Amino acid sequence: DVTTYTYKISHIRLATVPNFDPSITGGGCDPYFHIRLLQKTGESSWKERKVFNYKKAVGGKVKKCLPHDKFVDIDCRHLNCIVKGDVKLCFFDHDQYSKDDKMFHLWFHTAFIERNFLVFDKVVVDKACKDKHCRTFDAQFKVEVYLHRVDDREFTGTTLEDEGDTRSDTDEET
Repeated sequence: DVTTYTYKISHIRLATVPNFDPSITGGGCDPYFHIRLLQKTGESSWKERKVFNYKKAVGGKVKKCLPHDKFVDIDCRHLNCIVKGDVKLCFFDHDQYSKDDKMFHLWFHTAFIERNFLVFDKVVVDKACKDKHCRTFDAQFKVEVYLHRVDDREFTGTTLEDEGDTRSDTDEET
């Protein structure tokens, strides 16, 4: 049995900018993310539950990032990005005129965090690792997640589904 701690995500950095937008608009992406937690629903069953939507938290104002920017910095210090247990970060590219694109996702478990940051190289990031010819993700692409431990009482376990947000990550539009 392992001890599971509660953390608050304060910052996320994408090293290099994924290329999801058309070249006519300069390429790059308009990134945002969801946090999903794997929660037990029965004696031997589990379900992913969405607990945070960055785009919703910032009122739909997602920053456009161009390839020459080199980094995408997402400040979460003033947001309620509390995680505990099995955590899935799902990243999307906001599209103004069509359905948003799912860019990539990654998993981690809070019991195994040893420092206040996690680094995920392209080869371990789901979807990005399949881009062998670097058309969408640069060879040096990586995701850095900065977090700090918080009191377990800050983790409420409330999901967005509990608040009426029942869209799946593949249904994302606005």
